Amino acid sequence: MNMKDLERQYTRNLLKKKIHYAWVICFGCALMFFCTCGLSCNVFGVYSPFIMKQFGYTKTQVSLINSGRSLSQILAVMIAGKYYRKLKARQGMLIAGALCSIGYICYGFSENLPMFLLGSGFVGFGYGLGAMIPISMILERWFWKDRTLAVSLVSAASGLATLGIPSLITANIEKYGMAYAFILEGSIMLVLEFISFLIIKNNPSELSIQAFGEKEAKTNAMYMAASRSAEKKDDRKYISGKYWFVIYIMAVLATTFNSAGFGCLSMLVTTEGFDSATVALSLSMAGFMLMMGKFIFGICSTKFTQYKTSIAFGIVCTISTVMCCFISMGKVMLFASVGLYGGALSMYSVGQVSWLDEWASPEERADKLRLLQVIFSVGALFTNFFSGVMADACGGSYIPFYVLCAVGAGAVTFIVWYTYRKLRKVNEQGVCD
Repeated sequence: MNMKDLERQYTRNLLKKKIHYAWVICFGCALMFFCTCGLSCNVFGVYSPFIMKQFGYTKTQVSLINSGRSLSQILAVMIAGKYYRKLKARQGMLIAGALCSIGYICYGFSENLPMFLLGSGFVGFGYGLGAMIPISMILERWFWKDRTLAVSLVSAASGLATLGIPSLITANIEKYGMAYAFILEGSIMLVLEFISFLIIKNNPSELSIQAFGEKEAKTNAMYMAASRSAEKKDDRKYISGKYWFVIYIMAVLATTFNSAGFGCLSMLVTTEGFDSATVALSLSMAGFMLMMGKFIFGICSTKFTQYKTSIAFGIVCTISTVMCCFISMGKVMLFASVGLYGGALSMYSVGQVSWLDEWASPEERADKLRLLQVIFSVGALFTNFFSGVMADACGGSYIPFYVLCAVGAGAVTFIVWYTYRKLRKVNEQGVCD
């Protein structure tokens, strides 16, 4: 029996058990996101203190590795449209995931900074091409209902990568060396990515089935009435052209706490005097809460509205980054602050996709999301580098940078609050300002 026969038999067995294949697709996308975002990006911070110690790099040099990843990610997002016009989403995701694996193997053979930058180039390019852009394409085809839940489940997989894995990486580095840990992780990623490739199908039509919820939606009278109404006219007002500049500034501000802040968390804990085991455990705590935060954000958004949930998470994010400045007080403060911080990060990572559903017209959403991701990546390029420069300038302390992260979190929360307030006023009163 060849590989295609095995795939068909596997699919038939699942369908016999009456599990809609859309949820299997969701698992396959989560597995890919677990590799391209979680393993390749989120846990890299575990290696940073060891890289600095083994090669004698400054904090600025270590931050350059993350900046290199951000630069290649920008280039990847910019060409993603053409890339996925040439390749189907499933094939494109596999190649992108393989680039992340190659990047980690490059890290394993690195003996100098240029080699580390080459590895970060592969990782950033793979992440930019293989993360939420193709995953959102796949999920949109497979889910007519519960799509937000599916996106939350996939997004949570990145947090799962930091649950216990930092401790395993630390143990491998201390026992076998950093090169071994890098190559082992890259190899594991490659295997998981291939499994994801076997699971994922581009369209429901490939299995001669309908998308999840498609049948119910097409036979629902309310759905048909809403469709006819939408065809006549969409009276809802969205963000105007000039105000989008504020949203773009918000994306740059978000890179302080959502990219650079999380990326140098291990450096913060290390420079505040904690041992490597505590560093790994704190990252696992942040990762676990990152995963749980995405579930909680999705549930609360459904129950209490997107607006109220975003503001609540933004306030917690701001408070937790302030708390991170006081982790030297002891382990209780350390775990409380990184836990709250990790859990609140979903305010932007999940929120930006959901905000666009309410801020941008259906025709604009895909382009606006792509542009926001490019702007975020450009901002991350500079904030990742600036975190190391600022630490070196402040005597090796990352505390001043986390003060900046708190300011960024507070500013983003304010912009989200003001944007919703502005849109509500415009739609209620019909006044554009």
